[in-house]
Amino acid sequence: MKLSAEHYIFFASRAYLAREQETAMGKIMVRCPQTGRSIETGMEMDAERFQRMPVFFSRAYCSHCRIYHEWFAAHAWVEETRDRQRIAVA
Repeated sequence: MKLSAEHYIFFASRAYLAREQETAMGKIMVRCPQTGRSIETGMEMDAERFQRMPVFFSRAYCSHCRIYHEWFAAHAWVEETRDRQRIAVA
């Protein structure tokens, strides 16, 4: 499939980059209660959607102390990926 010049201009436009930035996913992270280090929960979501989610309870495996930790969404945060940071700079 060959794209026209209009398509290339669209994908380089600020509007497209802004939309991509809005929908970029980040890793949901929590803090290990034993070591204080950040751990990945295995979930990904954009920060805006995560903030709108109802409070929920989950578990995540911690590679630092090698056990599962229980956590509430209120104690978690979204760590933005490098791709999203690159888009924000562009």
